Amino acid sequence: MTLVDEVKARLTIVDVVSDYLALDNPSSRTPKALCPFHEERTPSFSLSLDHDSWRCWGACGVGGGMFDFVMRADGIEFKEALEKLARKAGIETELRNGNADGRRKGRKSALHQVNEVAEEFFFRQLEGAQGEEALAHLKSRGIDSQTACRRGIGFAPGGVNSLFAHLKSIGADSQAVVQAGLIVKGEDGSWRDMFANRITISIRDPRGNIIGFGARAMGDAQPKYLNTHETAIFNKSQTLYGLHWASD
Repeated sequence: MTLVDEVKARLTIVDVVSDYLALDNPSSRTPKALCPFHEERTPSFSLSLDHDSWRCWGACGVGGGMFDFVMRADGIEFKEALEKLARKAGIETELRNGNADGRRKGRKSALHQVNEVAEEFFFRQLEGAQGEEALAHLKSRGIDSQTACRRGIGFAPGGVNSLFAHLKSIGADSQAVVQAGLIVKGEDGSWRDMFANRITISIRDPRGNIIGFGARAMGDAQPKYLNTHETAIFNKSQTLYGLHWASD
């Protein structure tokens, strides 16, 4: 289990946001509050315990998970937000990597963590305006938003709202982003998302760590299906999708 997973297993979005805001019915599944990111008199900021997420339905129009909230509220980068929430959850964050084996484990953990951020981003896009067609496609096949969230299904939009842009904005570990196969270098030498305009699905190892993604094109793009290329944590030939659910 990655540090991101441990934090999310111990804390809910309500646990985190209630440290910053007065919630109007914190025991409900969708408590509300005045948005902390713009002036308002009527609460437009809401939480979803089912999706462990927050969203401003007013002037901001932004949303995300617990890490995004702390980053935006405190003006800090992802690593700092992760460390802050780990402390709140009572988790020891020091990496015991004084030898080569420890450093390798630390690097693999970094890849798992950026994949967790990517999964959260993809799911938010699926629920947003850009993901309407993708979500409708999924619903036509009996997969609603809650099932998509539970099974790690999302949408990669590409373009100006790309995962690459999001990862840059939160100060993600650039080396880990490249090594995890989330971005690739194009023929012109520029970096771009590995997946664009595709429905994504997280691929996890038996421990539940996200090791890569599969993605299906929405339009006529070829190839129809793409997977994360081989990385330090992902080997397609040795990976069985859904194995970690066997204990559910």
